[in-house]
Amino acid sequence: MPPEKLAHADDLFFKESLDRKIIALGLMRQFLPEMIRPELLYSSLKIIKNDGVDTELFAHFADILYEVSLPQKETPLFVLFEHKSYPDRMVHFQNLRYIVKIWEEYRGQNEGSDIKFPVVVPLVIYHGRRRWKGGNSMSLLCEIFKGTRDFIPDYNDIVVNLGEIGDEQISGDIQTRAFLLALKYSKTGGILQKLALIIDLFKNADEVQLEYLSVVLLYLGHVIGKAKRKEFLEAVRAHAPEGEVYMKTIADALSEQAWKKGLKEGKKIEMEEGMEKGMQAGQEKGMEKVALNLISMGMDNETVNQATGLSISNVEQLRRSLEK
Repeated sequence: MPPEKLAHADDLFFKESLDRKIIALGLMRQFLPEMIRPELLYSSLKIIKNDGVDTELFAHFADILYEVSLPQKETPLFVLFEHKSYPDRMVHFQNLRYIVKIWEEYRGQNEGSDIKFPVVVPLVIYHGRRRWKGGNSMSLLCEIFKGTRDFIPDYNDIVVNLGEIGDEQISGDIQTRAFLLALKYSKTGGILQKLALIIDLFKNADEVQLEYLSVVLLYLGHVIGKAKRKEFLEAVRAHAPEGEVYMKTIADALSEQAWKKGLKEGKKIEMEEGMEKGMQAGQEKGMEKVALNLISMGMDNETVNQATGLSISNVEQLRRSLEK
């Protein structure tokens, strides 16, 4: 697959996954420094959306910036999630720009001369093939000469290099582990070998977790490449619960015209539309399972409609399928 399409698939999967608070929580509990973890009020964790903020820079991380409260502190902590699939020596500078922008937005929302800026912790997930070479200091990017080092603004990133973490060291809830394993093997050519391991995480999964499995499988189906796609789909059918359904959902998404066209000037690549449709299809499939359970419990069509968001006609079709 062309690098541009891979990058967009990575971005979509990362943002779709980090939009789930449980995954952000899992990453924080696993990778934040030990001294910080016990101090956080995790029940207060919330994602920061880009509501009314007219800046391209802020929009870049609008879905992967989280805020969490601290006991007996008015100022929260922010965690900025980023991912890289290639070594990027400018990531430290990039995150510094983000931090300053977050402070600007925070100051605009909290006026007063005694305002204290929140600490922003950048957490970078690296899942590339090559050795990570990104530095962790602005001094590495500046032309320093005698007497100038003290004038360089600096801070630390947390860089999680998945290539240096064994599978047995990846912990947390089902969705967090699946997210990290999918990213880890998306670039190493080991997807087929690790597919059963990822799917097995969902053996006793609930409806929400199974819906995320469809997101993971769709992402892996996008990045594995055409040469191995048939083998991948057969493996999904063999290992996944209701594998035939998952296989069809993924195959339908991968057959979108997005795979036949490249970049268009001024437009997003159409692969994004295919991936988004596939993710939406996975969500709808999850809601259909919930609807079937509610119907089996004796709920009427209107109640099922309100609980799942499915149309009355869809609910009626599901009801008829149970009566056959």
